[in-house]
Formats: sequence, structure tokens, C-alpha cells
Amino acid sequence: MNINLRGAHLCVREAVKTMKEQRYGKIINISSLAARIGGIASSVSYAASKGGLPAATKSYAKLLGTYGINVNAVCPGVVHTAMTAQTAYTADQIPLGRLGGTSDIAGVVAFLASDDAAYITGASLDVNGGQFML
Repeated sequence: MNINLRGAHLCVREAVKTMKEQRYGKIINISSLAARIGGIASSVSYAASKGGLPAATKSYAKLLGTYGINVNAVCPGVVHTAMTAQTAYTADQIPLGRLGGTSDIAGVVAFLASDDAAYITGASLDVNGGQFML
């Protein structure tokens, strides 16, 4: 909770000071697939802490929109990294048939940080190869 939820809140709190003065800003919280479906290989506390980020994102978006600040979240699925390479994660239940890459997540973050996403706020984008569909 301290790292995933409180840490994000503290970062937002500090960044907003400058963004309000500028009357512009982009905040992108990194949540998780666990926020959408609960923990599978992850712990209950991880799923709960990441689950709080989409709710906080919506609340911040409502509070900060009048200052020209967009607030969104990204909910990645399993991403191939040095850490996940040492686990039993497979692509068996992912419709696109592969684990995500860091560039898959980075591309979505870059889009949300761009002016192309100027009218998107309060959204939580699922980036998981189709593993979770609402």
C-alpha cells in the first residue's frame, strides 16, 4: 500500500503544485491487470493497492480537470522483463498469444502524455493482449 498507492499519491501531490501554476499537465498512474481481475500469482495486498489506482485516477481527474491537467492510468498485463522471466507466466491465456513487451506499455504512456490524448482524462487503459476484456 505504501509503495503502490501512497507513493503514487505523494508523487501526484508534488507534481500538481507546478501543473496547477502552468494550468497544464499529464499524470499517468501505472496500475495493473491485478486491479481488474484480482491477484493470481500476485498477493492480495498487491491487487488491492493497484486496484486503488483507477479509483484515485478518476478522483484526481475530476479535481484537476479545471486546471488543464489530464489524469489517466495504464493497467498492464504480464510484461516480459528480467523479473517475469524467472516466473511461470505463459501466454496460454492471452488472446494475442504473447506476453507484453516494455515497448507495448511505453507506447501507451507516450500517447497519454501527448497532446493527441488531450480529451482523455479519468481513463484506465488495459494493455494486456486481450487477457481482460470488459
